[in-house]
Amino acid sequence: MILTDLLALVSRTFAWLLIATLVSTASFSTRCTYDAAYILANCSNRNIVSIPWWLHKKIITLDLSGNYFPVLKSRSFIGFNYINQLYLKHNSIQYLEDEALQDLVYLRVLDLSINLLSHLPTSALKYVSLSLTQLDLSGNRIQVIYKGAFKDLKNLKILELNGNSISRIDTGGLSGLSSLNVLKLRQNALCTLPCDVFSEFSSTVETAVRQWMCHCNLRWLRTWLNNTNQEVWNADGYFIRCNGPSIVKDKPLNSLLLDELECEVRMKLGSSTELLCK
Repeated sequence: MILTDLLALVSRTFAWLLIATLVSTASFSTRCTYDAAYILANCSNRNIVSIPWWLHKKIITLDLSGNYFPVLKSRSFIGFNYINQLYLKHNSIQYLEDEALQDLVYLRVLDLSINLLSHLPTSALKYVSLSLTQLDLSGNRIQVIYKGAFKDLKNLKILELNGNSISRIDTGGLSGLSSLNVLKLRQNALCTLPCDVFSEFSSTVETAVRQWMCHCNLRWLRTWLNNTNQEVWNADGYFIRCNGPSIVKDKPLNSLLLDELECEVRMKLGSSTELLCK
């Protein structure tokens, strides 16, 4: 009798779990909309907290903007082999696990804008390095672009980094971007750049930086501006302007002579220094 009751209880429990799963799946499936061909899936602003596994596997464009994924976990897109446009804007993403994008072998466009990323997801991006042509990381909390951050993205054409807190780009920070056409760096905290940071690509650079310190460390950039036939543009339609030193304040960088880009000479008491007059 006890065994029979136990089996009946297990049977009822399983039935309820099955019903709950079906109901849950049905409710999830109503959260996203598709186009007529089930190629585009719109799952934006649906209060989704994990990547929906039940979506049609042949979708090409997936919009998951406005949901909540603090961590994008490994193999999040297993089975979605055909996605080439992925929009993850405004999802409070703080971190991408190394294999989060592993299955997206055809991904061309990745939008990670308006999230909480404090570091570039270099390890995760290597899985889409051959296919990715457009990457939007604007509106995050990135502070430093370290050497080799984009080293695998040789086919990337558009890189958007507007509205971060970038105060430093290391030498080699943009190396590997041999196909880049557009680099957007507006609304960051940059005041100088390492020598030849743009040497590997000829691109349109949107700077709109307000705090450029036009000293000797920017001589290379002044020369680059003079020699390149590409557009170096800021959002207000002005070329790069100097915020200091005071002698060149508010002047466009490309209007300065190289001799005007000076660095402060510091001498220590007791040291031997030779000054040459020009």
